Amino acid sequence: LQELGTYTFSVGFSTEAAGEDMAMFAKNNLSTGNVAVISAQDEWSLVISEAFKHQFKTLGGHVSLDEVVNINETDFKSLIGKAKK
Repeated sequence: LQELGTYTFSVGFSTEAAGEDMAMFAKNNLSTGNVAVISAQDEWSLVISEAFKHQFKTLGGHVSLDEVVNINETDFKSLIGKAKK
């Protein structure tokens, strides 16, 4: 993930506030109205991604891609391709 680019985020253990903060950053600092959300299939990632999506939509943004991947997944090529579209 570190080599994907400047505005690629990854999160570990946190709360809903982390997702809300990322949504506000994306909307206000990056001035983007459209995002792709790719989450790991685990309790913490899903909590954070749901909070992100809710806050981003509340701010007027659109989630164009919402994918959940197995925690053991190692090949993200197809998801990155979908996100780029």
